Amino acid sequence: ASSSLLLPPPSSLSASSTRPPRPPVTNGDRFQALWRRLISEVIYPEVMQHVRSLPQYEGDEDEGLFYQAVPTFRCHMPGTGRPLTLKHTDASYHHQPTECNIWLPITPVGGNNSLFVESAPGEADFHALEALPGQYVRFWGNQVEHYTEVNDTESTRISFDVRVVPACLFDHFFVSSEGSSAPLDHYHFLLPASAPTSGT
Repeated sequence: ASSSLLLPPPSSLSASSTRPPRPPVTNGDRFQALWRRLISEVIYPEVMQHVRSLPQYEGDEDEGLFYQAVPTFRCHMPGTGRPLTLKHTDASYHHQPTECNIWLPITPVGGNNSLFVESAPGEADFHALEALPGQYVRFWGNQVEHYTEVNDTESTRISFDVRVVPACLFDHFFVSSEGSSAPLDHYHFLLPASAPTSGT
């Protein structure tokens, strides 16, 4: 699934030499505000629409979404001679199985600068994700294997990824078979002021 989100352009800097330099912008706060807006306005409705389509959903489940507190930034440069990540599932890092991945490139991606994902657990039919800036891809990275190839293209791929779990599927006491789990402070909790009640 994919969607678009238009973000405001950065403010232009004054070229006047008579003005003192502007104080540094708290980019972390600005980024977190935009990231929360993306989660709230785009990703949460789309994820919950999928959850409500599941046969086991009874319509009175907890609303809300747990999402990774700090998104992961990735830069896959050409010419390094090595992949960015080896084949794996997120379950191997002790994440709970109801978690899904939101992968958001901010550069055009495709071919060997992208992420390779299988269509379902165990299928091994890997394909490179293709997307443009303003789009995202949702996939079940906890259970489907994914990896990168050596970037032999001429383009650097820059992307963010975040893991989310609907509140109705979140296990506060999850422990993996190895006896480990992602700490609860790994997540933020989002409950929109007006949680949608239908899949529209």
